[in-house]
Amino acid sequence: MTDIFKAFNPKDSGVIWGAPEGVHAAILIEIAKEKGSRPVFIAINDAAMMRMKSSLMLAGIEESAILTFPAWDCLPYDRVSPNGMIIGQRVKTLSRLKTNPGQNYYILTTINAWLQKVPPPEYFAGASLAVNVGDTLSQKDFLSFAVANGYRRC
Repeated sequence: MTDIFKAFNPKDSGVIWGAPEGVHAAILIEIAKEKGSRPVFIAINDAAMMRMKSSLMLAGIEESAILTFPAWDCLPYDRVSPNGMIIGQRVKTLSRLKTNPGQNYYILTTINAWLQKVPPPEYFAGASLAVNVGDTLSQKDFLSFAVANGYRRC
């Protein structure tokens, strides 16, 4: 597992806190322009994270440029598995960060998600398969991809 704090350098980050909630989006956009990198907004909870997403979109940022990284909705060793939508969103965000290293996304997360460990970037290498309508895909290639990614053939 990778500790997300290792990639965080507060000296170069343009860290801002204590600003009124209504100006968070404007500040984040300004930091992104000034630093030319991937700004990260750490919200207090999921509702604040989604309000920031809405504010960024109202300010003209395309939804495809905004990545949300929610926290798990259960505790470790809970009898209940995490929600599939949350798993999908977390994996989508991590894989897009890995597959598009030059893309400057706005990364929105919560404090709980920020403190949780994540798999190393190499974990997602080769873990996606893009298939478009009209493409041909051999059954052998698909089966080998699926088995390599944890599926079992019955």
